[in-house]
Amino acid sequence: MPHRQRLLPPPPIFKKFRQNSKFELDENNQMTFKEEPDNPPPPPLMPVAVPPPKKANVVQVTIYMEAQCPDTTGFIRRQLLPSWSRLSSTRRLNITLVPFGKASCVAEEDDYKCDCQHGKDECELNQLMNCAIEHLPDPESHIPLIGCVQGKDNLIAAFRSCLNGHSSSDLLWTCSIGKLGRRLHALAGNKTISIGDSFNFVPWVVLDGQRENDAFYALEENLCKRIQEPIPKQCLKFL
Repeated sequence: MPHRQRLLPPPPIFKKFRQNSKFELDENNQMTFKEEPDNPPPPPLMPVAVPPPKKANVVQVTIYMEAQCPDTTGFIRRQLLPSWSRLSSTRRLNITLVPFGKASCVAEEDDYKCDCQHGKDECELNQLMNCAIEHLPDPESHIPLIGCVQGKDNLIAAFRSCLNGHSSSDLLWTCSIGKLGRRLHALAGNKTISIGDSFNFVPWVVLDGQRENDAFYALEENLCKRIQEPIPKQCLKFL
């Protein structure tokens, strides 16, 4: 019986490759192959673009007022201060107070002479309020202070009730009885006069650039109705 020569297996390089195999060079620059799995994993999912969150709007509030006006006093105590207490933490309000009302000021050299609807004491209280806005620009500081001063009989009574022991009492006193207080009062007058002939009631409440009569009776509700999404929890009761 003739001797049959044993066949050796083919070298690895001639191995039968799968259809989805591929050649690669190893670190010695030798040709090798790599078999891919029969069911390769799907490509990773591309991240889905998420639109940025809607920027929260801020309601612009301007209140034209005067220190001894009974209607202003009622509005400040029953509407502004409670609404501010509940909504200030939302950071969705920008409140500007303009203490002047139906006063008038005329320039006298480097000073001003002002007459107020309720007399000299009201002018001095208006000046104190404007000085508070100037020297305590944070609404968290000057809104409660102005709320306290509102309706007081005179400057002495206001300081005793609202500024006794206050760190800025001396600064505010000097401002209130001096040229700076009168100048700030006159500047508040310029803002008030810019409303025009339609200005016929104090307090005059402006929301987002438009006078809102109903805000005199329901300020918090009118503010919340202007606050867009995301709506703060404090306003959910008005939905």
